[in-house]
Amino acid sequence: MDTGTKIDLFELADANKKQLESEYQRIKLKSDRKKSDLLESFGARVKNEWHLSINMHDWPLFEVLDSGKYVNVYELKDNQAEQLMKVGKLDDSSAKSAKEEAVRKHLKTFYEGRKIFDSSISKGEKARYAALNIGGVGTTGYGRYCIVIKREKAEKYKRLAFIKEDSAVSYVDNGCLLLDKLMRDVTNKECVDILAVVKHENEIETISSENWNRMVCNDSSNIEAVTLDDILRSHIKCVRIDKTYYKEIYWDSLAKIFNSELTEIERYRLTLVKKVFKELEKRGIELEIIDEN
Repeated sequence: MDTGTKIDLFELADANKKQLESEYQRIKLKSDRKKSDLLESFGARVKNEWHLSINMHDWPLFEVLDSGKYVNVYELKDNQAEQLMKVGKLDDSSAKSAKEEAVRKHLKTFYEGRKIFDSSISKGEKARYAALNIGGVGTTGYGRYCIVIKREKAEKYKRLAFIKEDSAVSYVDNGCLLLDKLMRDVTNKECVDILAVVKHENEIETISSENWNRMVCNDSSNIEAVTLDDILRSHIKCVRIDKTYYKEIYWDSLAKIFNSELTEIERYRLTLVKKVFKELEKRGIELEIIDEN
């Protein structure tokens, strides 16, 4: 691949329909009746129930609710750099390198992969990443709050692609984009159910239907969603949080403050949690407490 050429990820997604449908038929033909029925049921559930979700921590969630817009890491560091420049803590001459270093620190071990992928696709610096979600609290390794985007809003995104695996991990190697692999593993919203079936064909018989949501979206595996469209506060359907974590950060903290056992840092954390909950209520966004046990 010419390193000067950037690919249109969304054209690739639209172009992969026939290949995915062929792979789906191959899987169906080699499956017995029981497995075939399970694959059909799973595909139907994904088709009917898919949403986009984004996991984050308390403060980023509050900023989304307060500002009205979700920003990616490049936009975040641009905004933060502007604030530093206004107060004289950063000058023009060093801003570019400082922002790049800030992005590196933010992404940590994912920095190299994310930079390679984003620099290989057209308008990659504008890409916003989410996960396919059919229920549950999402990829909690990125944060315990799971923002769920309204289906009707996501369906209107002009540029939306789904990738079988994490683009920063599974589609880069030795400083290059693995284009051939990506071309096989990307699709649009019309075929996301087929992509999910292809990905999970070997798990479908060993995981109960009650746990399909966890199979689809968890800390070790998810189908990645990529869009160039704005993700706005008004697009949020709900915010989910695990019941055990909710009890830890809220109920237990209230009990500790009643008994004068809360540390100063824990007080600040409880204050932030209350601000997040208040902002959700103010915006009419439901907080769903999910029992994952």
